[in-house]
Amino acid sequence: MDFIYPMKIFSNIQTSHVAGISRVMSSFGDYVRSTRSGEDIQLVCVSLDKEGTGATEWRTERDTGNTLLVYGGALPDFGEVIRKARYLDDVRDAYAPLTEAFRQKLKEEAPDVVLVNGTYIVPWCLIMAARSLRLPVVLYYHGSLSKETEHWDDAAARRMLHRMEASFDRADIKYLFPSELIKEYVEQEVFCHPIYRNHAVVLPNPIPEAFFRARRRTSKHRIGFIGRWTRIKNTAFLVRFVEINRKAGEPFDIYVLTDPASRKNAVKILHDRVHFVRPRAHSRDLAAFYGRMSAVICPSHFETYGNVAQEAVAVGTPAYVSANMGVAEVLRKVGLEELIVDFSKPREVFKALRDSEHVHISRTARRALRKAAGAPTVHKKLLDYLRV
Repeated sequence: MDFIYPMKIFSNIQTSHVAGISRVMSSFGDYVRSTRSGEDIQLVCVSLDKEGTGATEWRTERDTGNTLLVYGGALPDFGEVIRKARYLDDVRDAYAPLTEAFRQKLKEEAPDVVLVNGTYIVPWCLIMAARSLRLPVVLYYHGSLSKETEHWDDAAARRMLHRMEASFDRADIKYLFPSELIKEYVEQEVFCHPIYRNHAVVLPNPIPEAFFRARRRTSKHRIGFIGRWTRIKNTAFLVRFVEINRKAGEPFDIYVLTDPASRKNAVKILHDRVHFVRPRAHSRDLAAFYGRMSAVICPSHFETYGNVAQEAVAVGTPAYVSANMGVAEVLRKVGLEELIVDFSKPREVFKALRDSEHVHISRTARRALRKAAGAPTVHKKLLDYLRV
């Protein structure tokens, strides 16, 4: 029997219930607490206080052995910093207080590994702090700055963000990608070279068991869309789809589950032609939502992975995705290629959805999905990779 040594993992999380990073790390935290592995693992997570008044720099919360450190220091506006910066050092200087705050916490906690989630300013600062202390770093590549901002009109800002993301290319960092899609994009468009094979692993995002255990109680003609109201999610398709639905006599009830900020923007365009739904904080509640849909649509132009689709399928609800989503790789693997569609043709998708009541997600497909991306399998592989 192999000896499993105690390990402290320091990581950053988000607080949005819609965000993929938040859901992946929440699942990981649940796994750590609920298995024998949790006896040997301490998970220390950091997040930002959205109020950020600077009155209290740090506060600590504890949950069943895991620790949450919340940074409350005031931070400059990211968009304004990027617009004004001439050099990458200007961005570093603007966020030097956050980097130093992370550095001090890392010195206090002395983790065995720093698991960095994402590629925005918080992970960027956390990596700089960890590297300054020569701590092992694994970057969980949940999204690409370059890809998600390629539509920006400000060319200088786009170049700055590309340089920022390219600075993640370090010989002393290991990488964890949710899909071959994002790994290949980073190698070709960001780092501009292949990543040494021992420094990168592709691991699908985990599906919590709550989705496999949920009962499907669908009503006909209910279509769900789940995600932020951003260009990369292809909200233009949803706008067009809603209009087609209206002209067709509204055969579908369309449900949009999004965060409060996104809802403010979406309601100005979609008005009362859809039903807006609050985010679900717990997997079982989100699973129940999927179970009431006849189908879910995920029309993203590009998605590093795409948790929504596989969660819905785990419940037994067909989830239609674009080929430019990492989750499409897993759907192909489990024999559900029919769920990969071309969202550039809204009327054809509309017709396919009218027939979706005849699409059945078999138990065989769901078992194959659990084997490929079930939370226990994925998190065990993640822990094995962090220990190397």
